[in-house]
Amino acid sequence: MNAPPNANAALLSRISIDPAVCHGKPVIRGLRYPVESLLEYLAGGDSLDDVLAEFPDLEREDLQACIQFAAQSLNLERKMDEQEEAEEAENQWHTNMDGLTRKS
Repeated sequence: MNAPPNANAALLSRISIDPAVCHGKPVIRGLRYPVESLLEYLAGGDSLDDVLAEFPDLEREDLQACIQFAAQSLNLERKMDEQEEAEEAENQWHTNMDGLTRKS
């Protein structure tokens, strides 16, 4: 189930990246909770409620933002991989065409 784009944007606005905070890693609302660390809790089997109980200054939407951030990061990585593959195919095509024109 996909959330509306404006809902995703609202969630992602909770993520900040500042070189002066946590070495520039994405964090929740500047609170020095790295997105990566919170995702590790969830991946390790902690529920949203477990994490919220452990870190009472976080909100459910903060954890949802972490998940949305991870999903969009993976999507961006996939798109970059596809672009790289397309560029490699184009370069190979040009190399093949250059070889054909030299033989003529």
